[in-house]
Amino acid sequence: MRKKGKESRFLWVICLLLAVGGPIYIFRNAIVGDRSLPDVPDVGLFQVDAQKNPYCFDVSPLGDGVGYNFSANEDCYLNSEAARANGAEPKNHCFDTDPTGDGKGWNAFTEKLCYFGTDKAFGPAEPPTGNPLEDPGLDVCIDSAPVDGVGFNAQRNAECYLNSEVARANGADPRNHCFDTDPTGDGKGYNAADDRTCYFQVGGPVIEPPTKQDICVDATPVDGVGFNAQRNAECYLNSEVARANGADPRNHCFDTDPTGDGKGYNAADDRTCYFQVGSTAVEPPVEKKPVEKPTTDIKIPENLRSSKVSSSSITILWDQVTGAEGYNIERNGSYFTTVNAATSFIDSDVKNLTAYSYKVSAFGGGKFSNNSEPLKVVAVNGGGDTSVPPADKATLPANLRDQYSIAFFDEFNGQYLNPEKWNTSFIWPSDLIINNEEQYYVDVNGQDNDLGVSPFSFDGSSLTISARKTPSSVPADRVANQEYISGLITSYDAFKFTHGYAEARVKVPKGQGLWPAFWLLNAYYREGEKKPEIDIMEYLGHQTSRAYQTYHYFDPAGKKISSESHVDKSDYTDGYYIFSAEWKPGLIQFYIDGKPHHKIEGDGVANEQMYLLANLAVGGWWPGTPNSQTEFPAEYSIDWIRVYQKN
Repeated sequence: MRKKGKESRFLWVICLLLAVGGPIYIFRNAIVGDRSLPDVPDVGLFQVDAQKNPYCFDVSPLGDGVGYNFSANEDCYLNSEAARANGAEPKNHCFDTDPTGDGKGWNAFTEKLCYFGTDKAFGPAEPPTGNPLEDPGLDVCIDSAPVDGVGFNAQRNAECYLNSEVARANGADPRNHCFDTDPTGDGKGYNAADDRTCYFQVGGPVIEPPTKQDICVDATPVDGVGFNAQRNAECYLNSEVARANGADPRNHCFDTDPTGDGKGYNAADDRTCYFQVGSTAVEPPVEKKPVEKPTTDIKIPENLRSSKVSSSSITILWDQVTGAEGYNIERNGSYFTTVNAATSFIDSDVKNLTAYSYKVSAFGGGKFSNNSEPLKVVAVNGGGDTSVPPADKATLPANLRDQYSIAFFDEFNGQYLNPEKWNTSFIWPSDLIINNEEQYYVDVNGQDNDLGVSPFSFDGSSLTISARKTPSSVPADRVANQEYISGLITSYDAFKFTHGYAEARVKVPKGQGLWPAFWLLNAYYREGEKKPEIDIMEYLGHQTSRAYQTYHYFDPAGKKISSESHVDKSDYTDGYYIFSAEWKPGLIQFYIDGKPHHKIEGDGVANEQMYLLANLAVGGWWPGTPNSQTEFPAEYSIDWIRVYQKN
């Protein structure tokens, strides 16, 4: 009942949140099956609310931060370290960002309150009376220098650990140490080995956070209100204070897995943030006033554009905002710099053929705007690819040419991947590996643009996605400890569509464990909808004579329906082939080189927005692991991708 194992839990997270394929064919019933659950005791104060919201009980506190959600019939996590260690995204779980002992937390994914078990039925026995810090008969783990989660226990004359990751890193059994499995701010934890309450104390100087980050400094730690010098604004160290000041808790920095390292999590930005408590490094204003939410008094900067672009610098411009005293510039999802008065910025910290995404916000008079729309630019000398598809639409079946016009395309005749058209990661975190695959998709147009390797190359007429062994120069933790790196492109940000004719001219590689694909995936996983996936081309490198074309969707009962077909020929690796599909109400018709093959008709054909994907997977449950005959680098070449829609 307690643990499914890391792999199963990891797959379950993917299935529950995304239920996608990718092609991804792993779903809840196939992984979990029936489970025999104990009776859930009365949840006391939160009984009514808990029926409507997630409720995470640590029914067997081992110090690992893993609990169980009876209504969802799945594991849940009480801190972000445990979530990440089990392949889950911290935003999707319940953390007590303002521990007051009320058993309530905040789930950033669902944007609502969630609950965790603090009822006596799930906790240890009541501790003895008295002050644990003065009673020598009680074990107390005192972290006098909260940096690394390591403290000292005077009664045991030994080191102690304040979280399970630190315990394991030091070769200790987490169950023999004191962890706060239901954080209420009372200094009490639970020692599973002794099956009793234990105590800890955190004190001493805070660490200095890195520069160039948003830092919330609470110089007078009384009310939970701090000051952020980068933003020139108040900040809040817990969600109650944030709400009381009319702020969205998700936009502020909370320590979801307190280890004393000064790091927290900002759910709005989906990134690590930093805070200091008790420091005098930054003094807030004498008269504190709540920072107002973005208003029309300070408008969002408009017309963000580039003026000069080279391989060594990018100049961006935007229109002046009335009343603005300055502008904050965000690059690739993180705060980068602030400019005062000027409406331009020259970024000289760039690399050749690397993509950058900029956003600009304005501030003035204590007010702040939201970010502008992003500007995506590649540092490169010269212009981009200006090629367009042939006007005669000769690759479409003759009977369709007069019905359709080009809606989206990339001829891949340039020297870099256009960030205005392509994302290079899934919409879920890059380190969340699906289908038991063995590759990591390098997000060159996002978080991995500093990794020093790219799976994408160009010869002036096509794009090649290369899969290869992970170079020894690449830190393993940057690629989720995967043995291979490869590439993925999706049109999620640039182009979503309902109905049309999608086609790609591709050349596939040969070799056990190689799994290239060209496919469409639904953009929004809404309950009650079909959540479709159209696999226009899937191919397994050990079956060079077969290509698969498949449609998946969910029926009203939530059952997955798949309509698979395959087309055999002598050898698909002997050159380029055009794989395509026409999708319209009640019909999906697959083609190879303009010849019709598999057809799906009826009410099962979805009418939900979808987007394009092309990727080269390595390993996984379907193609299997590469063997000694598989040659690397393996190359999946794409001549072009085009989408047509009805005139």
